[in-house]
Amino acid sequence: LALLLAMPFAASAATFSDIQGHWAQNTIEMWLKEGWTSGYADGTFKPDNPINRAELFTLVNKVSDFTETADINYRDVKPTDWFYKEFQKAQKAGYSKGYPDNTARPLNNVTREELAALVHQLKKLEDNPAAADAYKDANQMTWSKAAIGACLATGAMSGYPDMTFKPKKDVTRAEAMFALCRALGIELAAPNVTADDEKDLIRGITQIMEYSIDGGGWVTYNPARVPDLSGDHTVLVRYAATATQDASPETKLIFTLAVEEEEEEDVIPPAVIGGGPSATVANYKLTLRITDGTNTVDAVSQKQVVAGTSSFYAEAVDLLNANRDALKVFADPEARDIMDDGIAARAGGTLDTFLNTKIAPTLTAEAKATILNPNVKMSELQGTNVLTYKTPVGGKNYIVTIKVER
Repeated sequence: LALLLAMPFAASAATFSDIQGHWAQNTIEMWLKEGWTSGYADGTFKPDNPINRAELFTLVNKVSDFTETADINYRDVKPTDWFYKEFQKAQKAGYSKGYPDNTARPLNNVTREELAALVHQLKKLEDNPAAADAYKDANQMTWSKAAIGACLATGAMSGYPDMTFKPKKDVTRAEAMFALCRALGIELAAPNVTADDEKDLIRGITQIMEYSIDGGGWVTYNPARVPDLSGDHTVLVRYAATATQDASPETKLIFTLAVEEEEEEDVIPPAVIGGGPSATVANYKLTLRITDGTNTVDAVSQKQVVAGTSSFYAEAVDLLNANRDALKVFADPEARDIMDDGIAARAGGTLDTFLNTKIAPTLTAEAKATILNPNVKMSELQGTNVLTYKTPVGGKNYIVTIKVER
């Protein structure tokens, strides 16, 4: 019974309960669909179990379509073993020659440095020990440094965010399949990530993925700098490209801003507030979000304004001025200059000139039609709809989101 449970077993992806929600679920399902891998007779796939040499060679032979065999005479691989032909194929393909003591060690777990050596042989990569020197544990790569460096330099394998490679760490079944996809240039499935709209987080994203927010540039995910996704956003997530593989297909996520219903503000009679018979006063909430794909600033203002006379752009500039310290996160000097010029134009009554000379060239047609005119009033932009546009400044793309609520 124990032997039966340990042997691979063909089944559909839906059969295996332990891959649902796994970070490599899409990749595993792709391998199952192609017939390159299988699960176990007990109905599990065991994606996080260490993979041994016999299992790894089986994966490599299947995905590479190696069918030719060569004679082998290892002391620990017998013709009656289920993996006997897999080692014959590996011998013929040239990516494994066994050990000096005439063993193949089929049931030994595969370490990361051993996987790197296999990929190095399989892809006939050029030795590159220097590429491994950047990693803190390079001194642990006693025999494998040239192969590890070659895999790192070509993107066939990658290290960890703390700048270690962990050469002695066992490789899991899921990691082996993912690494082989990268090494062999097999197009990955779209990432299995989901939008947590309540907490404004992307669930399942890892450091080998990148994201794009509202049509902006692609940003490599860094858990130390999680993007702010509060509000209305369309986010694309994909596996990043490597030297041997294009970026994967994208997963599209939608984040929405939860709008609380607010009681309508009473209109104050003109006789009380002045401003003529048509003037009305109301509370307006103006939200500006600015992001460069890495840093995000939310500026929010809620105050009473004269709806028929208050310029949207004047209010926006005042809001930016009030958030000058927060905006220092954007180090681009050109962006700072534009903000300073806008504040000066507001104070000097020359917003019209400023809009046409500094802002107009950065706006899309939609944005120009909506906010370029300094005479556009707060009341004209009122609503829950959000205007988002991209503005290139100083070589960067800034995504600006504007929302006016009464």
